[in-house]
Amino acid sequence: MLVNARKLKSYALIAAIAPTAALAQVPDLLTALDAGGRGMGMGGGVNMTGSDTLAAYYNPAGLGFVDSPRVGLAFRNLPQSTTRVSGNFSTPIMTSEGGRGANTMSHAGVAFPMGGKSEGPRRVLAVAYTLGGYLFDRQQGTNLTNGALLVRNYKKDLRLRTDYFTVAYAQANRDQSFNWGVGLNYVRQAVTKDIAGQLVDNTNNVVGNIDSRNSETGNGLGATLGVQFSPKGSGNATVGLSYRTEVNLRNNTNTAAVYDTIPARLAGGITFRRDGLRGGRDFLLFGGQIQHFFSGKNGSDFDRGTQTVFGGGFEYNYFRGATRIPFRVGYAFVPKSSSDFLSRNGFNLGVGYEPASGNYGLDLNMGFPERGGFDLGLSVSYRIGK
Repeated sequence: MLVNARKLKSYALIAAIAPTAALAQVPDLLTALDAGGRGMGMGGGVNMTGSDTLAAYYNPAGLGFVDSPRVGLAFRNLPQSTTRVSGNFSTPIMTSEGGRGANTMSHAGVAFPMGGKSEGPRRVLAVAYTLGGYLFDRQQGTNLTNGALLVRNYKKDLRLRTDYFTVAYAQANRDQSFNWGVGLNYVRQAVTKDIAGQLVDNTNNVVGNIDSRNSETGNGLGATLGVQFSPKGSGNATVGLSYRTEVNLRNNTNTAAVYDTIPARLAGGITFRRDGLRGGRDFLLFGGQIQHFFSGKNGSDFDRGTQTVFGGGFEYNYFRGATRIPFRVGYAFVPKSSSDFLSRNGFNLGVGYEPASGNYGLDLNMGFPERGGFDLGLSVSYRIGK
């Protein structure tokens, strides 16, 4: 016997709302995504002390080391996950598996010193785009129980992407033992949430459809402040510290309940260089970083809790003549930020190439997350007029 119209309305409402109570158990990369530059191969170990165009995003103080105009590009694959849904529709059993998504440009930037070659403090200006966070989970299931009805051919896509557009300024003192920098961020947050399925009664008749589609791009403003310095008596060590404000999104009326505030970030990192290897020709670089995200807001699909991620590794710089070939190994720890997420830890490897001319450099980095998938990042830097 078919359910009456009032019951059907109630079941449809339950069907549309119940799955939004919790996100599948997938890794949280809404803020902890590595943009795929040189640091990726070291588990992020040089992100806070780096001096390439990615510094505009991670720690603008690093731009103070740029001594000639520089262009940087980075590409990486987007992470994604697939979740199998079974059991009761209101309290489903979810099993998620990581995967590898499409390739995309994750960074583009240009940095150039100001004031020519004159002596004195170095001033550097940079403009950059960076992919700062990404999550895409596809949930699928069929014949899920929902009272007297079944939910058949259920599919839910939840996709969030955070893009940063940054103008940054940095200044280094005369001997470059202390740098400071500031970046102004215009942030675009794209949110897509699509739900589809069929309601089937006990006579196998389709008595209703679930069809909810919601897509919107919000925006907001924020800032990043940073310093870099060499501790006294330790000329081979560099420390980097940065703070990025939270971003309250605007123009996102339809998706504010899903994601409305990009958390703040407090980060620090240290690198140490050991020279004199292989008869004085090579050197070894150790690096580590920690990032703490906070002041986010909970959404209808997940809890936006605090998150602390860290990682590190080393880079062996092998010289063949004047050509530098760096080899990298690292490990990244990305713990879960709340009960709605899982961790995403994994080993990282990388190799680079900088020819004797020194005008350009290439870096290829790989990540092997423990929950599945494969990360691949390629970055290119070019120094103009060196």
